[in-house]
Amino acid sequence: MDVGAAVDVNAEAAGLAAKVSCRAADLEEITGSYDLVSCFDVLIHYPADLFPGMLAHLASLCRGTLLFTYAPYSPLLAAMHRVGGYFPHSQRRTDIQMIRDTVVRQALADSGMRLRRSARVGKGFYHVMLVEASRHE
Repeated sequence: MDVGAAVDVNAEAAGLAAKVSCRAADLEEITGSYDLVSCFDVLIHYPADLFPGMLAHLASLCRGTLLFTYAPYSPLLAAMHRVGGYFPHSQRRTDIQMIRDTVVRQALADSGMRLRRSARVGKGFYHVMLVEASRHE
């Protein structure tokens, strides 16, 4: 599904085509400056040591609101993820990287962003934190 095309079509139908545009790209390749930057279920696949840099890159693109998800670290989820590695390959867990909340808060602060709110989103084995951050004012 081309999310950018869907956003453009909906913006046009709402009479907002001149004010709304959407761009989808690989995280490392995207450039520009945007009022809203969103990155859902992408950061969970990057190695944990790259997380602060990836978040800094997203923040550098953002003039206003930054929305993203990350896989929160917890001992229980880490154990479940480890056990999932023993299942047959066709039923194996996805390779996600869990990040500690302190790392997220520090990366936001280092990027000049302020955490506005966050919420846990989960069902079954899917567990992420949804975060809204904005520029320090």
